[in-house]
Amino acid sequence: MPDTTITASQIVADFGSYYRNEGQNMQSLLIRPFEAFGTREAFTNVPTESTQLRYSDVQVGEILQPYQDAYTPKGSVVFKPVVIDLQMVKVDQQFNPTKLVNTWLGFLTNEKTDRKTWPFIRWFVEVYIFNQLYQDLENQAVYKGVYLAPTPGTAGNAVDVIDAVRKIINDAITATEITPIVTGAPSTDPETWCDQVEAFVAAIPELYWDKSMDINMNRTLALRYYRGKKKKYNINYAQVSDLQTVEEFPGFRVMGRASMSGSAKIWSTPKENAIFGVKGFENSTALEVESVDRNVKIWTDFHIGEGFLLKDLVFTNDQDL
Repeated sequence: MPDTTITASQIVADFGSYYRNEGQNMQSLLIRPFEAFGTREAFTNVPTESTQLRYSDVQVGEILQPYQDAYTPKGSVVFKPVVIDLQMVKVDQQFNPTKLVNTWLGFLTNEKTDRKTWPFIRWFVEVYIFNQLYQDLENQAVYKGVYLAPTPGTAGNAVDVIDAVRKIINDAITATEITPIVTGAPSTDPETWCDQVEAFVAAIPELYWDKSMDINMNRTLALRYYRGKKKKYNINYAQVSDLQTVEEFPGFRVMGRASMSGSAKIWSTPKENAIFGVKGFENSTALEVESVDRNVKIWTDFHIGEGFLLKDLVFTNDQDL
């Protein structure tokens, strides 16, 4: 099994193959910001002990009729199954941190033979794993994910862990469960794009006009909408929360999602209709750390899955199909 890649060759080349205490510490390790798991806010979180969530779509018929003395029953109730599958996902790490001892990074080691007590392990877990896991969920899994069964013995990709929003919506469009609202490609002109978003909301059935919904789109398009709304309504001094709303539809908010980077799709649904199922998600911050000879193993696993309870309550445009 290949180990986690830990490369300090350039440090050794530039700083030498020895450790000298020059005051370097954790603050000397410069790392770029991670993406937060922000799209999770668009979903209702549903903890479960099962690997499948089951509901029923209840469809009913009209009951009102003109009066007559004869008793004429009328009405219907149809129950249809709704299923959201959860997939098991994991994090596996294995490495020998001894290679750090005779380097400028030696402050991340100590004299104990139990490598899991070394400062590097705490940094690796708290700074790298916790943040990278949420970034992987956001950037790869929650919107762009398409489930792919793993190849035995080979580590899979983050984008392969679940079927996510884009695939679920596009599959439902193919199955005629969702009819996309035609917006055309997003205009590069902010004011025109604001018009397109307003037209999108106006095309949602009026039953839902007074509901609260997020209109999810990539962050570039969200910023373009905010700028377009400022210009269109001359509200240069408005608060950000005011810019997020849609004129004449105050319950709708335009929300930029990092997960949707590069996509021209927009989608909206009542939050209670968007489900993010989790089983053992607390394990995402409760990792197992083991010393095996001079190696350190760090691992965890849990289940996640997402879906929409009622597909006809999902509103989307005709892009990124």
